[in-house]
Amino acid sequence: MDADRAHDAQSALRSLGFDTHASAGSTHTSQHLAPLYRDGLPGWLELHIATASRRGSDRLPSRELEQLSIRSERDGLSVRLLPAAYDVLHGLAHNHFSHRSSSLGTVNLKGLYEFAAAVNAAKASDHEQIHDRATRDARLLGAFDFWVAAAARFYRFTPPAGWSIAPDADARAVRVLARMARGEMGSMLTIFREEVGLALGRVQRSAKPGQRMRTRANILNSAIREIVVPWRDRADLHRDSAGIRSSR
Repeated sequence: MDADRAHDAQSALRSLGFDTHASAGSTHTSQHLAPLYRDGLPGWLELHIATASRRGSDRLPSRELEQLSIRSERDGLSVRLLPAAYDVLHGLAHNHFSHRSSSLGTVNLKGLYEFAAAVNAAKASDHEQIHDRATRDARLLGAFDFWVAAAARFYRFTPPAGWSIAPDADARAVRVLARMARGEMGSMLTIFREEVGLALGRVQRSAKPGQRMRTRANILNSAIREIVVPWRDRADLHRDSAGIRSSR
């Protein structure tokens, strides 16, 4: 929704007992207003004023999502919803890129659960569409393969027909989940090598022959821009990227 309507909605939710928590780690950004919490309810609400951040839009453009969204009306309320396949991909891009999991060598466990549950609930035609759209961008495809492998490892997720667990993505999932279990942050070089390595390994599938050199350069440039995070912010960003957020 636009910013003015989002602030009105935020005020309405506050009147229903929702409130922000400064200790939660995430505040108002260019993508969404400050998260809202309410005692007795799990999770939080984020009212978005943009479909995705720049990092997410680089992989799954906001304009593409807006054009694909479907208007739904009920009891005088009107919302726009994404088709099932793009809802899955938006969640992946939102958590892995917009929330900096790609920059910090983590996987968002809440988002990963939602991904696995949404895929399990989707139709075979949606599974094909998810895979086909992911294949159009090397970094999105690398993240997709990584999430499939991580969901299989952490949630015993079974990939649907036509999907497979790539050995390099599975190896990354093992490393990342082990680091998270130990509460460790990977080095900048390790994270860069993991993120870029998966993407470069998928250029042959995602780009036409005449575009592959440019695609490789774009992978390196985008990864450098995203992964070189100011050191003083890494601890807070690391917590949020893993889906670990408290309402205390």
